[in-house]
Amino acid sequence: MPEKNREFCSDGELGYVRNRTVFVPRRGFRLDEAYRLAHLPLVVPVHPDIISGREGTSYTMGRHERVVSLVVPVPGDALRG
Repeated sequence: MPEKNREFCSDGELGYVRNRTVFVPRRGFRLDEAYRLAHLPLVVPVHPDIISGREGTSYTMGRHERVVSLVVPVPGDALRG
């Protein structure tokens, strides 16, 4: 039964377990695709397992092209209307 007035949720509630890497002795360590695309190019750009980009996007070697955003304040009543 859930505790009342808890401040934090458990790891099980956050779904971390499904994303854990299972290590098998003597089989080596395989980097997942997300890491090889997003982080490995920044950490070791000459690593043979990097994924340098994704087709159809501007994402290359761990970086996105510069994007400019515009923020316009809108009154809450106008949004709710």
